[in-house]
Amino acid sequence: MRAAKDELDSFVANLHRRLAAFVDGNHANRMDTLQRQWLSWADMQCEHSRGIYGKGSAGSLNAITCRELLYKDRLQELKKIYQDALVER
Repeated sequence: MRAAKDELDSFVANLHRRLAAFVDGNHANRMDTLQRQWLSWADMQCEHSRGIYGKGSAGSLNAITCRELLYKDRLQELKKIYQDALVER
């Protein structure tokens, strides 16, 4: 899971840097806010999925798997949404 989170964090930092080069600072800062809110939502989502299994070890495994899947999905989502911003200018 750490690799998926690190890849997402790296992508978002790079995206922020590129967006800041051609949009106003407020827009670039909104990207940070949106990402923090998304991470909060992902944590809640995966903690909820952990709860399905009660206190057993399957709950922890489910939460880890959930986060990894959500991080990978988020990375692909951002790549699609901001593909034009990723083109070198």
